[in-house]
Order: sequence, then C-alpha cells, then structure tokens
Amino acid sequence: MKRLCLALALSSLVSLPVAAQERKAAPLAPPEMLEGQRLVDRAAHFSIEAPPNWTWLAPPPDHPGFRNFAASNPEGGLGYAVNTGTLELPWNADNARDIQVGMAKKLREMGFRVELLTFTQTNVPSTGAYHFSWRVVLPQGATMYRFGYELKHNNRLLSFTCFAPENQEPSQFSSFVASVRLF
Repeated sequence: MKRLCLALALSSLVSLPVAAQERKAAPLAPPEMLEGQRLVDRAAHFSIEAPPNWTWLAPPPDHPGFRNFAASNPEGGLGYAVNTGTLELPWNADNARDIQVGMAKKLREMGFRVELLTFTQTNVPSTGAYHFSWRVVLPQGATMYRFGYELKHNNRLLSFTCFAPENQEPSQFSSFVASVRLF
C-alpha cells in the first residue's frame, strides 16, 4: 500500500512534450537559483547545467512539496524536465519502479499509451540512480520516446527527463544529466 501511495503521489512528476508557446508562458527560474547556465537548487542540494543558450524555466508545481524546472531550447523543439519532490521511503529498485508505474498510470489516464522499455540501475548522475526509457503513443497517434534518470538525495527525489522522436537517448540529454552535482 505504501508503494501505491508513493506511485500516486509522485505521478505528478510527469513531464510531457510542451509546445513552444506554452514554454514561453512559464516563468523564468528565479535569478538567485542561476549561476550562468547552471541551475542551483540549494533546497534539494543539487545543481545541473543547461546546454549553452538554453533558458531555465520554473513552471508552477503540480503538487505541494514538488518543484518543477525546464531547460528550454530557444530554437524550439523539446526541452528537458527537472523535477524534485520529498521522498521518505527507502530507495530501492521496487520503490524506484513504483514511481515509473505511477507516472505511466497518470499518462494512461490522460489518453496516452505507455510501454516501459528499459529500467536499470546506473551510476549516472550518481550512485544508486535508475535509468529508464518508455515508448509513448500520444492521443493523436504520434509515437515519442521518453528517457530519464531518477535518484534519491537528502530525502528528495530528483528526476531528469526528456522526450525524443527516436528510440535513442539524445547525447545532449546524456551530457545534461552528467552535469548534475550533488552537495
């Protein structure tokens, strides 16, 4: 039951492809959280660097206790989502997988078809992280692929995700996640 509650509570960490005009409407990340291209979230004890010339946005959170950020590509296309939330359960494969189940359930409720393709433990961006990939069929029938990493750090869930049109994680996203620094 605890796992089910965790999955439902964390299902708000879903990041969807967002149209360029919708990203423009999101507020910019607070200047005090930026050091050049690096977003520094002192409350969650991490930082991450956006690609050159990208903009950090801070969309309003979907749920109390969560924070959402997006690295937005000024040339259009899809950006990268960074989500944080309180996580008090032990960090293990079962709980990490339950987060995926909760996110997939939320997408299915919105009319998407979701298939988990991979779920593996990794040391990127830190020891004890998990990497995942999904195939997502959008309500209008287009197929996208979702790639992401999740980890627990200082009782916070950190999630980094992107969508891509092909079933290959974009190298720029891999570099983005590798830029994470925990403190």
